[in-house]
Amino acid sequence: MYGKLNRRLFLGDATRLSTGLLVSQATRGWGATVTPISIRLRHPAPLGQVPANFVGLGYEKSSAAVTGLLSETNSRYVQLLNNLGRSGVLRIGGIVSDFSRYEPDGRGAAEPKDTVITRAKLEQLSGFLKKTGWTAIWCFNLGQGSLVEALREVKDVASILGSHLDAVELGNEVENYGKGIKPLRTPPYTYEAYRAKYDEWHETIAKTVPDVRFAAPDTAASVEWVEQMAKNANGEVQLLTTHYYRGGQQHGSAEQLTS
Repeated sequence: MYGKLNRRLFLGDATRLSTGLLVSQATRGWGATVTPISIRLRHPAPLGQVPANFVGLGYEKSSAAVTGLLSETNSRYVQLLNNLGRSGVLRIGGIVSDFSRYEPDGRGAAEPKDTVITRAKLEQLSGFLKKTGWTAIWCFNLGQGSLVEALREVKDVASILGSHLDAVELGNEVENYGKGIKPLRTPPYTYEAYRAKYDEWHETIAKTVPDVRFAAPDTAASVEWVEQMAKNANGEVQLLTTHYYRGGQQHGSAEQLTS
């Protein structure tokens, strides 16, 4: 019953309940007159259809290195995702992604500043995605890593995750690379500097794994970088991404968000 509850049914039930209370009060002498209540629901033309995989969850990359967490054997966690829907997107990245490395046959580690992803951990994630029906966006270490390392990683990520790999992401909150006490890239780190590095990685990765999709620029707050990417990426990016921190955004009215 609750699974079929929608806004129209809820308002209808609430109206009947409210009317019933007024009638009850009147018959008991609490009110002299009962005024009929009428509610009209307007149904404007829909702005669009929300895709089935709209739901998303974000994880630090270290989560993929934890044995038994993002695993098909974690039945409770599998059920939690199934409760949200049989399709959705996990983003595996976060700040940790720029402090991570890939060692196929190494020993995994899930430390914030020293995360090691192995082939076994990718296979664990693959099983989890197949069990839940969800896909993943996988983030690479653009902040401190090398293209050689990324190529080794992307081959195995694409091969092992297969159709459950939604897209790859080069770097996390990239406009912040030139900021902080220990910046990841030499400041000032501009959009042009980012695009030069991104283009180098993108070109080589796209040749190595031709069918892989790219998500970018993955900014912390800069809508401007997203707009620039949309304007001049020439179809090289399949998913425009930015993080939305409500308190830190200069853009993002309710009208914009719903449209």
